Amino acid sequence: MKYRSEIDGLRALAVLPVILFHAGFETFSGGYVGVDVFFVISGYLITTIILNEMEEDKFSLLLFYERRARRILPALFFVMLVSIPFALLLLAPSDLKDYGQSVVSTATFSSNFLFWLERGYFGTAIEFKPLIHTWSLAVEEQYYILFPIFMIITWQLGLKRLLIFLFVIFLTSISIAHAASVFGVFDRVITGSFYLIPTRAWELLIGVFIAFYFKYYRFSLSIPINQTLSLIGFSMILVSIIFFDKETPFPSLYTLIPTLGTALLIISAVPKTIMHKILSIKQLVFIGLISYSAYLWHQPIFAFARHRFSNDVSDIVFLFFAILSLILAYVSWKWVEKPFRDKNKVSQKGILNFSIVGILIFIFLGSVFSFNNGFIKNYNKVEQDIYFEFINLGIWNPKNMQSVNMRQFNKDDNRKKLLIIGDSFAEDLVNAVKESSLENKYQLSAYRMSRLCGVLYVEKKLIKDFQPNSCSLEPNLFDERDFYNNNRLIANPKLITLIQEADEIWIQSAWLDWQIPFMKSSLQSLQEFNSNLVLFSSKEFKIKSASQYKNQYGLKGIKSDFLISEEHKILSEQLQEIARQTNVRFIDPMYVICDSYITCKHSFDGEGIISADSAHLTPYGANYFGKKLEELFIQNNLN
Repeated sequence: MKYRSEIDGLRALAVLPVILFHAGFETFSGGYVGVDVFFVISGYLITTIILNEMEEDKFSLLLFYERRARRILPALFFVMLVSIPFALLLLAPSDLKDYGQSVVSTATFSSNFLFWLERGYFGTAIEFKPLIHTWSLAVEEQYYILFPIFMIITWQLGLKRLLIFLFVIFLTSISIAHAASVFGVFDRVITGSFYLIPTRAWELLIGVFIAFYFKYYRFSLSIPINQTLSLIGFSMILVSIIFFDKETPFPSLYTLIPTLGTALLIISAVPKTIMHKILSIKQLVFIGLISYSAYLWHQPIFAFARHRFSNDVSDIVFLFFAILSLILAYVSWKWVEKPFRDKNKVSQKGILNFSIVGILIFIFLGSVFSFNNGFIKNYNKVEQDIYFEFINLGIWNPKNMQSVNMRQFNKDDNRKKLLIIGDSFAEDLVNAVKESSLENKYQLSAYRMSRLCGVLYVEKKLIKDFQPNSCSLEPNLFDERDFYNNNRLIANPKLITLIQEADEIWIQSAWLDWQIPFMKSSLQSLQEFNSNLVLFSSKEFKIKSASQYKNQYGLKGIKSDFLISEEHKILSEQLQEIARQTNVRFIDPMYVICDSYITCKHSFDGEGIISADSAHLTPYGANYFGKKLEELFIQNNLN
């Protein structure tokens, strides 16, 4: 296959925006499309190699896999090996346990499945995961494993039938991707569309079709036409990088913009065109040559920096880290990638042994990190308890609410009937009751609603534009009024019964800005059934991860004061005013916990932490909050 310098320039155009996007530069809000550019390039290059060798009846599956192993594994294993000491130094047990799982999945070409399965409301944010970027490598590796086998099986069908078969797969893949990303209801479906190969295959197939075009269907285009098409292709990628953001459904039909743009560049950035000259600039070609290593290095560097400094890193520092990733990329390209690609230096048997041994070593190391809970036993008892709060985050929190969700009140129970309504913050309220002596005073029922869906009993047409598709599964959140029945609200009869029977109704959510204007209407609608409402504001703390606790706080630091944010104060003031207007009791959880509107602590006795993710309460925090609520009720004779 003839070397095309402009393809390496295109690789540079792909990797640099990805790095700058992960560094957090807002100008490159769509920089993640660089991965999609890589997919098209890979599809084109790999298919070209396969077609040339199959045409000459020289294709060998073993040799193909050998070449892929030489290309991918040495640099990947090197970066993983270097990252391990930093993980041991900087990661707290819960994060080290997660890191161990990602090491195993990366070594077994399945990290896209891991990140898909563990993606959820709770847990470490993706920018703190050192190996999160390997999901795209896993997709490509799965393509490298499956596509040659597919070609061997279908080659005898003939060119026309083969292309029809591939086109059907393309249409199926892009249709599922768009439907899942744009119209998907379940988070697991939406994230699966992002991470998994069935909904990414069509991007690789664009590159596959380019290879078939060059091999069998290419026709001559004039320089002006190539000039125009290549400039359009470059513009499509550039527009995607600048104007796409995290809210853009991906992958979807939107993804056609950067991927077709890449296709136009591969096809039309020929000699004598402006784009060929630009993409063949020596500096861009050089970055393209080291682009694989640069992609490998940048995310561990950024993630470890965030763990150490908890995202309090300036753009200048991140720019330095981006440059550092390019420097390290050169090192690994020159002294790791190139030697392993040289068959005179590393034989076929050598690369085979290296690959097998490397995979087994990383499976072993990752398993040790994971099964030992990130070596949590190396810490004292108090810190072990705190770190287990991070490990169990998202497991403990919802259990109590699940046990009382929509539970009928017992008429023979003399305790006050308490209905708690809301999202995961309402789960905290349930836990506060359960973990304190308040349980002796209340019998509990609850109604779980999604934070993103808004507030109860506001007409659907008023708030539907603010809601994700998943809210269609929660019809009680936007029931219409029945004008044929005295303008009463239609609702789940069981929920209405609970609302009517409750002695008190507590309402709390991680309120979003768009929900505030609808709050008054929601409370007034609820008051049609029960006037004993208590509206709780939101809450926030500063510790967002176990590694932040480890690297910035520790047992001494958690008892130091931190400032309550102005955003929380403004939100609480807005909710308090709405509560006053509707004659509803109002409670600010931060004031209850902190005894202050200005400062707070993460722990008041050093024996635990209030929150392990900056928002939700640990068992220690729920117990403390419950006690403080009881004191408030006694003080104000609210019970």
